[in-house]
Amino acid sequence: MEIKTRRLLLRPWRMEDAASVFRFANNPKIAENLRDVFPWPYQEKDAEEFLRGCVAADEKRALFRAIEVDGQAVGSIALTRGEDVYGRSAELGYWLAEEFWGQGIMPRAVEQLCREGFARWDIVRICAEPYRGNTASRRVLEKAGFTLEGVMRQGVYKNGRLQDYCMYALLRPSEVQERVLSLRNCPERLEMFISYFQEKWADEYSGAMYRDCLTHTPGAPGPLPQWYLLCRGETVLGCAGLIPNDFISRADLWPWLCALYVEPEVRGKGMGGVLIRHVEEECRRLGFPRLYLTTDLRGYYERYGYSFLGPGYGPDGGESRIYGRELKKDETP
Repeated sequence: MEIKTRRLLLRPWRMEDAASVFRFANNPKIAENLRDVFPWPYQEKDAEEFLRGCVAADEKRALFRAIEVDGQAVGSIALTRGEDVYGRSAELGYWLAEEFWGQGIMPRAVEQLCREGFARWDIVRICAEPYRGNTASRRVLEKAGFTLEGVMRQGVYKNGRLQDYCMYALLRPSEVQERVLSLRNCPERLEMFISYFQEKWADEYSGAMYRDCLTHTPGAPGPLPQWYLLCRGETVLGCAGLIPNDFISRADLWPWLCALYVEPEVRGKGMGGVLIRHVEEECRRLGFPRLYLTTDLRGYYERYGYSFLGPGYGPDGGESRIYGRELKKDETP
């Protein structure tokens, strides 16, 4: 099938996508299966308004992604966090250009965004509400692992008639499954982050440095720094950071993977790889084409595709090994 050679990428929307949105969204077959907030006929101003909302969205609350296939934006997919007592849930919504239907694109997009949602947020449930007669969308959800929880009879009034809609849901596979928390996405856990990084990395002189750096991370205007904790339930299994420079002489290279640590009892079980791949995916999301690190280890980072670039020097004059890796935007993490 053609889809085997096509490159699927979920990426943030850009205002220059307006022409593609207008071209593909202006289709009554798409509008008839969506809520009325999706207009028909679909005009250029609707595309621009949609993109302004996506670009300005707070990613602590919503993830809006363009579905890019072979270099063009051909659809939309989004996760929106619930409010109040629904704060540990999120709702999924999507549409795809008609000429790309039936090619296996949308199940892959759903799986990718759900993985990102579970990784970035502390949600335990993702739901979707396709109309009962929209069998294609229901198949998409079922292929992506969603379960039909019920049918809401006459729950929708669309195009002048009442119709049923379905409640599908995907649960986090287990409440104790590993997930990576980002300090920027959960600033309420600041003290948890500070305590862990200080315990694992700080000495008698650098504790204040870690506290000050992490404290100012949630409100930082730029994409760096980023700090991550790998957790199983509420137990922290490890940590990592993404920073502009890791106290190394090569200031011409950035960003840097730093502070990678895995608890001894879970070493040898791929937890370091989970953190490395998560930081790499964050680099792609933030638009960085390469990732660097400095270490004295030999043979570990090579397993994950990193190449030795040469020596670097710290503030004390000590020599360290610099590694780097190119991050392909369509590479599956």
